[in-house]
Amino acid sequence: RSMSFKAVDSTTGELKYSYISKTGSNLYGFEVFRGEGLRMPMKSVAFVLQGQGTGTLPGMYYYDTTLQYGGSYRYAVLPFDMYFNKDPQIDTISVIMALNKMLPISNGLLCNSTSAGITLRWSLTVPPGPEYRFTRIYRSESFEGKYLPIADVAYSDTVFVDRTLKPGGQKFYKVSTIGLDRKEGPLSASGNGYYTLGETVPPPNNLRAGASPNGKHVRLSWTPPENADAMEGYFVFRGLTKNAELVQVSKEVRDTVYIDTASHLEPYSAYYYAVASHSPMGRRGELSPVLAVLPPPKKPLPAPQPPLVVQDVGAIVVSWKNLLPQEPQLAGYVVYRTLNGKKEKLTRTPLSPQTLEFRDGKLPADVEKVSYSLAITDILGRESEASRAREYTVLADKLRAPSRVRLSAANGGKAVVVRWAATTDARVENYEIFRGRAGEASAKIATVKVDPKTPLEILDKEVRAGKPHYYTVVAVGKTSRSNASSEASIVP
Repeated sequence: RSMSFKAVDSTTGELKYSYISKTGSNLYGFEVFRGEGLRMPMKSVAFVLQGQGTGTLPGMYYYDTTLQYGGSYRYAVLPFDMYFNKDPQIDTISVIMALNKMLPISNGLLCNSTSAGITLRWSLTVPPGPEYRFTRIYRSESFEGKYLPIADVAYSDTVFVDRTLKPGGQKFYKVSTIGLDRKEGPLSASGNGYYTLGETVPPPNNLRAGASPNGKHVRLSWTPPENADAMEGYFVFRGLTKNAELVQVSKEVRDTVYIDTASHLEPYSAYYYAVASHSPMGRRGELSPVLAVLPPPKKPLPAPQPPLVVQDVGAIVVSWKNLLPQEPQLAGYVVYRTLNGKKEKLTRTPLSPQTLEFRDGKLPADVEKVSYSLAITDILGRESEASRAREYTVLADKLRAPSRVRLSAANGGKAVVVRWAATTDARVENYEIFRGRAGEASAKIATVKVDPKTPLEILDKEVRAGKPHYYTVVAVGKTSRSNASSEASIVP
């Protein structure tokens, strides 16, 4: 006798066994016993009839479809003859199912035709967990045809709408699980659907959707379908996820504009909209392409507190507290400077939420007072009012700033050469070179000592091809610094 076991999927195992019967025996079948774990008593789980035979019989199989994912089991097989006489001398063979050897399989796949396409629903054998990445959807033109992947959805999602169909076609579907290590489990059983709705009722065109600035409503507009008879009206659908089935939220709309009041919509949460046509014959067509809208809060962003301002050698340092815990939708910071009554924005693009200071090294040499204020932006691109200005009195006795900063690409765009003209101030001992990129504060990248034998240049190898880079140079003495030089920019 011999037995072997392998997992087919998370709930099914294949038990394969062979039996050498004696000459003249009347082998009629086998009784399969199973025990859970290593100590639980074994119980009869199935009778498998194999018929009579002599000599060495071919491999025989039993499929156990009642397993628990990650469990351990023992199996034994007891042969019997046509009178159900059994051979009591059997060997118990332990079979251990290794944990995480088989990704869980989704089951109960159902397919239904809806106005949006074919809607798939399935059940999860194992609850969502960090070890499961997503579910992959497969589609085929026939039951025994080749199944090709068409979409991936989150493992916790159990609904998918196939919107890429032409009316009148039958499709077959299967799903599988993808683990965190991107390994794929087995395919589920097949489910099929026949797409019938929308065959003669096309969707509207040019759907547009946008939330009002105060977040009180979402406005949708569209145009009638082309090359079609006039529609009786339209229906508006809304959902919380892109791949889930959308729910009708309007009665028949006779116009091509619909206002969805946002009193029940959560700010910064994505809502997905689509519109279907309603024909004079009473048929509802397929859905238009889906659009996503993020309603803003009903109140504007609050202005932050004034920033802190201190003077460093060669620059004014503007800093602020981390506001991300109070404003979870914070996207960045914007720094403003007021000089001689003129207010200007110092940051081309908002600084990242992790950046908590800004160095202003571009003050004119004769400036006595300067003010700074701070604003914040959110993920929708909205900007708050600027904070109250923080005024600062600038200390004098600065070094003269370097001049004529020149840039050139090197090494095929993989590096930038930075050159500058020396200042005439004899107190200068070093030059510090600063580099900035869009959305990043300027940072020091090199220091060059003053030496007649040393050229005033550096080679910056840490560049990003195709991105703007901004460079300034600061002269440094023992007790003072200059303002930053005029900024030079390059796209390597």
